[in-house]
Amino acid sequence: RTGPGAFTDTIMSHFEGLRTGGKTFWNVRVLPKVVLGTHPLGEEGVSQKHPDVVIAHRYSGVWKKKTGWNGKRRWYDHIAILWHSIMSDLPAYREKLAARDEHFQMPLVDPKREYPVTALWEPAFDLMTPLVGTMEENDASSKSEHRSAEGYWLTLYGRPKVVTHSPLRAGQNPAEILFAGLERHAGKHIPERAVFIDIGAGLGYYSNAAASHGDDVYSYEWDETLLANFKTSVEYNNFGDHVKISADLGKLKSGEAFRDMLLKTKKIDAMRIAGRGYEMDILDGFKMFVAAGDFPMALLLEMRPALIEASTKHSTEDIIAMFQYLWSNGYTDIGHVGPACDGRGVRKIKTKGLKSQFENTAWCRIDIASVKGVLSAMSEDEFETIIMFSDRH
Repeated sequence: RTGPGAFTDTIMSHFEGLRTGGKTFWNVRVLPKVVLGTHPLGEEGVSQKHPDVVIAHRYSGVWKKKTGWNGKRRWYDHIAILWHSIMSDLPAYREKLAARDEHFQMPLVDPKREYPVTALWEPAFDLMTPLVGTMEENDASSKSEHRSAEGYWLTLYGRPKVVTHSPLRAGQNPAEILFAGLERHAGKHIPERAVFIDIGAGLGYYSNAAASHGDDVYSYEWDETLLANFKTSVEYNNFGDHVKISADLGKLKSGEAFRDMLLKTKKIDAMRIAGRGYEMDILDGFKMFVAAGDFPMALLLEMRPALIEASTKHSTEDIIAMFQYLWSNGYTDIGHVGPACDGRGVRKIKTKGLKSQFENTAWCRIDIASVKGVLSAMSEDEFETIIMFSDRH
């Protein structure tokens, strides 16, 4: 997946032709890959200064001239090339030539085009992603959060983004920890299909992963571009019978969405909250489940305290109080991974009772005494992933 280009355009035309023809099977797999380069004039909508551009394509000749592959240079053109070679600014000089070359142009790029990327999951599924660098930042999220939501982590790794010094080993990324925990309890506690709530679903990695295992999923996503890609993924993967999608952030913040969920389902097995600054408002609604005696076995949070404080009136003390509330209601097996985990150096906590879900992993542990220290160690720019397992299952 290298962005616009002749090969990519051919693959996309094939894929879109199958979709519009009513066929659901696609015999091409697009593997996750970082963006390799961009047009030097930014004509496909992605700047060469974009942080995910590893190799910037450089204009190295007049190969699009009608006069041929190398073109017909005059004597002073050769002198100019020699001079700029000596001055070590030949790439910049050639890019200036390109800007004046009417034949050096890219085809128009549709910013709403949805690029299929195969997720590294078993069973595999495809996610639709927007062209990197084309989404506008229209909320309080930082660039790093917006890049996360846009799917850069997926094109890099094919799995949920986690900011760590070293890559997590197989079986230890957040989705694997979360859903493996559910499966270990399936025999005793989940006699039928599990119910998963995904708030801030983004492109739908977690929702599609749960649906691929046959779980029922209630998803919430309020960004229009992400929502459009998410819906297309669900449709293309034939998960429509398993995934129900809502875009109403207001209902989440007011708690009305949780009241609706209590009426729709008798139990909830796991929940993910990536509220992009509104985690505390959403967790206030989560208390309705606890009050009703429904304790989801697993709760995943993607949290950045700096963004919470910038987006709402909640302070660090409010976040600590929420952790204390969850701890007192049985969420005592807590692990986290991300910048704070990398910086702490303390990874093990003695667990009372049941074996921890995080033993023999690279995840750091949290107890109620260490919450304040963990929050203070969290990055201002990258979120920390936290998973809590209830001891009441």
